[in-house]
Amino acid sequence: MSIGQAYADILTPREQQALAEACDWLIDHAFDERERIEKPQDVLDSVVGEYLPTRYVYRYTPLFFKKFAVCIITVAWKLAQSEHMLLSSLAEELAARAIIQEECYVIERGLPTEARSPCLSRSRPCCRMACRWWSG
Repeated sequence: MSIGQAYADILTPREQQALAEACDWLIDHAFDERERIEKPQDVLDSVVGEYLPTRYVYRYTPLFFKKFAVCIITVAWKLAQSEHMLLSSLAEELAARAIIQEECYVIERGLPTEARSPCLSRSRPCCRMACRWWSG
């Protein structure tokens, strides 16, 4: 089962592949980093923390980190379904944003790197998917 099937009308096969790579990369990093998360700043300093609002740093506990990692996995699962599935929480929306931004980096640079720039243009393929997903 490939990721992004429900969006085949707006995503090319390369974009679907980039989406799968982004999901794998984020999930792998979440698991790799979970052992070192002890305090809120550790969450923000993680790969996952790049996608979380700093305003709520005081809430970012090790348990929060684990729950957010589950949201990333849940969104990846939803993306793998053959039909569009709505996101069910703000946490899933943040996880989807993280995955889609990682997809942008995969497309732009060939694979995710530490030197990244934010995806802000709605005309780019990764952002077209985000617009479609959030518009229901």
